[in-house]
Amino acid sequence: MSDIQSQLHSKNRFFHPVFVIAWLCLAPTAWSSTLLVDSASEIQNALQNASPGDEIVIAPGTYEGNTSTSGYSGAHFFADASGTASSRIVVRSEDPDNPAVLEGSSLSSKIVLHIKGDYWDFKNLAVTHAQKGIILDGANYNLLESVEVFDTRDEGVHFRDASSNNVIQNSYIHDTGAPGREGYGEGIYVGTASSQWDKYDENCHDNVIRSNRIGPGVGGEHIDIKEGTLRTIVEYNTFNGTGISGEHYADSFIDVKGNDAIIRYNTGYRNGNSEINDAFDVFSIVSGWGINNQFSQNIVDLDGTSGYVVNVNSGSAQVAENYRDDAGTNLYSGNYSSYTIPDLYLKPKSAQSYCVTPQNGDFSQNNTMVIYQCGASDDFKWHLVNAKDGHVKITNAGNPTKNIKVYQGILQNNEDAVIYEDQDYHSQIWEPVYVDAWQEHVAFRNRSDSSFYLKVYNGVFSNDQKLVIYEWNDWGSQKFIMDEY
Repeated sequence: MSDIQSQLHSKNRFFHPVFVIAWLCLAPTAWSSTLLVDSASEIQNALQNASPGDEIVIAPGTYEGNTSTSGYSGAHFFADASGTASSRIVVRSEDPDNPAVLEGSSLSSKIVLHIKGDYWDFKNLAVTHAQKGIILDGANYNLLESVEVFDTRDEGVHFRDASSNNVIQNSYIHDTGAPGREGYGEGIYVGTASSQWDKYDENCHDNVIRSNRIGPGVGGEHIDIKEGTLRTIVEYNTFNGTGISGEHYADSFIDVKGNDAIIRYNTGYRNGNSEINDAFDVFSIVSGWGINNQFSQNIVDLDGTSGYVVNVNSGSAQVAENYRDDAGTNLYSGNYSSYTIPDLYLKPKSAQSYCVTPQNGDFSQNNTMVIYQCGASDDFKWHLVNAKDGHVKITNAGNPTKNIKVYQGILQNNEDAVIYEDQDYHSQIWEPVYVDAWQEHVAFRNRSDSSFYLKVYNGVFSNDQKLVIYEWNDWGSQKFIMDEY
């Protein structure tokens, strides 16, 4: 009998029979539990027997999964149950600062973690040492949060076989693609090459790749978005190009062969790797695919080479406000067109009739930022401007030299947020943190001190209520919606 079962037994044994009968009649038909596990077999059993609402907490340690007991012979750990939208299944490390390591037995074959269910959250885990790291097949609405994937023969993470609406964020992927297989060591792979459509369903749509660090040591493309996929979002990621091999056409940070992908606010560093020709490549491998992909507010350092930020080899792309952080001047090549990035309203999640604006519409230095009933003037319209490595400046659309800043750079609870002339102070640089992966609730964490976030003062929503910074408390007043104008 486990400790949890013993505790329940000791508490329940004194129940009067009448109360037991009444409790059973009122009890829900589905149970959820929190289970602490500290062996590979316990992890496997917990994954195989998971129910909606369960939380599986893994003690610090390194766990090599046995494929003969995982529930699927092709994987060391296997998850094919499903949670629900309101009762997700959570798998996390007990200590985020000392994450549990799930590992395979050999680089030559098999998957470390194979997910075939829906509505799972995998958080603060390391995955390593097999042919493939994390594979999602027919898996939807799953979250990979703060995972590290490394030391794989082939790809690190793969959204495959009709896996849609998944999110990977705040994760670190490196050292993928073993010697002789470097070109197959993609960091993140979305969909399936058309040559494999008879084996895997190519319809992998609406997946999000956000705020990750990819590289060094990734032998293939950092992200490969295949034909047959729709609406992949790639944003706020940082690419370290050291290790991209040039093998199997791996010569860029991202290859896009699907449709309607959005690639924005990413930062790429070539780091002297002569195998990297361009930052982002677009291809039409199958007729009707590789079209209508958007690239905006990306910053890349290509070491001053003649490569392009976006090279549309075939297919089509729309481009806006992409930059080179080196001496090179080539931005775009091929069938591309320019577009205008929409203005944004910043609205408190808890009161979406209000918008962020300088008090009285005054853009004087150090004027207080407030919320006010939304209007159509430029005072209420904002742009996010890439400040590199997953950070942005919050810049007024009508006054593009004016940003939101912490007053005098003083980091303390309830310090005012103000409008300020564009500088490179960390106090006016913010990290968008998506606290709800699907509802698009964004918190803005200040770069000077990651403890502090933008907030509506006292959580009071009324005209001219000021914006401040405050330590994170998961309040609605710290969460915002970005609505396009």
